Amino acid sequence: FYGTATRRKNPMLAAHWYRVAAQADAPAAIFNYALCLDQGIGVERDPVAAAEHYRRASEMGFMPARFNYAMVLLRGIRFRDAKERNKHKPEEILPKQDSKRAILMIKELAEKKFPPAMTEYASILIRNPDISAAQAATAFQMASEAAQSPEATAKAWRVLGDCYFSGVGVEPDAQKMLAALQKAI
Repeated sequence: FYGTATRRKNPMLAAHWYRVAAQADAPAAIFNYALCLDQGIGVERDPVAAAEHYRRASEMGFMPARFNYAMVLLRGIRFRDAKERNKHKPEEILPKQDSKRAILMIKELAEKKFPPAMTEYASILIRNPDISAAQAATAFQMASEAAQSPEATAKAWRVLGDCYFSGVGVEPDAQKMLAALQKAI
């Protein structure tokens, strides 16, 4: 997929083998083939098929797929343009948005310490204008742990910076906010 010192990068070949392995019900392969479909890497982009593959791997308990499927449920299927959308009949465009189910899935993954879900769940909590003290503490804890994880993303650091800025689960601290935002950058 990425190539090596002796082999050229070949996303088409990688997508082919991910598809073959996905047909054998290997959860990681199903997920990787879904990524290929979702991003148009080595295959024509098809976000509807990608969502279905994320669902399949999610049902097998593969956390990254479960997270991506939850994000599809939260945001809906994202088409780049009308042409891409028109390739599918409206009844084929599944799943439909289901934010309650998505948030429950994200919360479940966050409680299992899956860093992307911890970041997303903390982000969801801090956007709630009626956040309780317990939820604020949870948001800060999850943002902190996600930012300190080896897989920390810019979003994890930004959410942590938001906590320090707004005093969500912690006393406001401009220096720590700036430090977190600097790491996000």
